[in-house]
Amino acid sequence: SAFSAKCRRVMKNKRLTSITQVGCDRIIDLQFGVEEFSCHLLIELYDKGNICLCDHQHVITAILRTRQDEKEDVRYAVGHFYPFDVCQQLSEPSLEAFTAKLEELKPGNIQLKRWLHFQFPYSIPLIAHCLNLNDLKPELKITKEYVNENLSSIFKAMKYARELFVSIPLNIETGLIFYKAVKSSTTEKIMDEFHPIVFEQLKEVESKEFTSYNEAIDVYFYEQETQKIEIKSVQQEKTAMKKLENIKKDHEDRIQTLQKVQATSSHKAYLIEVNLSCVDDAITIIQNLVANRLSWEEVDELVQEGKDNDHKAALAIKKVSLGKNKITMSLLDLYEGGSEYVDVEIDLDMGAYSNAKKYYDVVKVSSVKEQKTVQSSTIAFKNAEKKTQSAIKDIGIVTTIKKARKSMWFEKFLWFISSERYIVIGGRDAQQNEILVKKYLKKNDVYVHADIHGATSIIIKNRLSGGEPIPPKTLMETGAFALCHSAAWSNKIVISAYWVHANQVSKTAPTGEYLTTGSFMIRGKKNYLPPAQHILGFSVLFKIDEESVEQRKAAEKEKSLLVNSNTDEPAPAETVTDILVKEEESSESEEEEEDEEDDDKDDADGVDDVDNLFDKYNLQISAISKPV
Repeated sequence: SAFSAKCRRVMKNKRLTSITQVGCDRIIDLQFGVEEFSCHLLIELYDKGNICLCDHQHVITAILRTRQDEKEDVRYAVGHFYPFDVCQQLSEPSLEAFTAKLEELKPGNIQLKRWLHFQFPYSIPLIAHCLNLNDLKPELKITKEYVNENLSSIFKAMKYARELFVSIPLNIETGLIFYKAVKSSTTEKIMDEFHPIVFEQLKEVESKEFTSYNEAIDVYFYEQETQKIEIKSVQQEKTAMKKLENIKKDHEDRIQTLQKVQATSSHKAYLIEVNLSCVDDAITIIQNLVANRLSWEEVDELVQEGKDNDHKAALAIKKVSLGKNKITMSLLDLYEGGSEYVDVEIDLDMGAYSNAKKYYDVVKVSSVKEQKTVQSSTIAFKNAEKKTQSAIKDIGIVTTIKKARKSMWFEKFLWFISSERYIVIGGRDAQQNEILVKKYLKKNDVYVHADIHGATSIIIKNRLSGGEPIPPKTLMETGAFALCHSAAWSNKIVISAYWVHANQVSKTAPTGEYLTTGSFMIRGKKNYLPPAQHILGFSVLFKIDEESVEQRKAAEKEKSLLVNSNTDEPAPAETVTDILVKEEESSESEEEEEDEEDDDKDDADGVDDVDNLFDKYNLQISAISKPV
């Protein structure tokens, strides 16, 4: 970009002379050069982030993202002075200034520690620590009255916070990582936060101490990816359990609803039976009024007149719904001495006994439904529980696999394992081609290439201890691999790749010529391979458990001994793992002698990881692709 080009041009041939923090804000000042020949690269590590390139007077000469701070009425743009005055500065707390800030406090749902975090440049854990030491409650929702009552204690806590803010960086001896307990099948705890000291609110929290604060930070962020997987698995388990609980609650609600219907209908039928004559009288009265062809309004008036005359049946009628041909009666349990009236809907086409029977039929139907619901619920809940447990188990397996899987040093290159178990590695670009030949091409290895634009440099690691030649099948596979990663693939050109021994590859160009990065001289005869089709395949590596690993090693050893005892073959060849381990050790020793580029730093992954990957996996090609 233009910004990157500007930075390279300005900082060219200048040494980094200082790294400072701007006040106590999240801004880093990188100074290149000295005095009037210096420039400053200001990196803002807040909000969306930003990078500003300034001259020795802190005038912005290039900026990654031009912006306007409307709150402070400041513009960040080329030609403007960088506004250091709006950056957070560490100053001595003033009671008058603190009181003035208190006047701006608006009523709201905000905790004391968070409000103080907005007023002072201290972290929330540090503020909570100082408040706890002064017998204040950091999580309390604050009001002006509370702050006024505890003004001296709060101000004292903030003064102590400033002392710690200054002294802790100068006296850091150890680092601590604090853990949070979680309920999960994959882990019992996850990393929550890290601090240089044990804060008051974290005294009862499980923690792990490190010899230095830097080590604690390194471990915390190095294991972030693993922790993300663990947190995701915890959330997935919670979701699965929540679904199970919802299914259980839904079935319980259905059963409770049916039981309630049974109890209500049974009680209504009972009330009709104990008020049999009253119900029959009410039905007869309404039927007679309707038979006399009275209007609905007249029927209501006559019912009300009966209530005024204290007619027993009329008093029991609460509502007349002639549109539905029903009435609602308020009935009382006469035998049990009940005092609570219950509204019962009566069908005018039926007598009292028939209405009671109708409610008993509802009880019977609901009872049958309840039995069926309980049976189906039991089966459905067992199935859901089984499915949930299976899902949780799968989550744990996936999480374990992801946690166990670490990228190997050779995975940054193009690579595959041949059918005869030879490791083949190719460069993705010119820089990787250079690294491959310089660091990984050894005496008995083979170099494969193709005379076409874009062809990558490929090496076959010879796993045979006696330096025996690479088998033709592996050479053919590697030649096809080289052509598929060249311009022959896109142009559909059928040509031949070639191979040479490692001692034929040289970085020394003939007199008067120059070799670019990733280019090499081939001296001597090139061994051309037959033209190959442009076909790529893929393989699946299966991980097996520890017990199976030992059994497989023993079986392979027994098979190897049996073969050697029946034939005069030489000693068994080195395994793919042996080759990779040797390369790992070789690359580590070379890194101690010379300072390689940043692209090589990933080669320092543990040798144990290579063993765990290749000793425990089936390395045979288990799937063949179609031509692309």
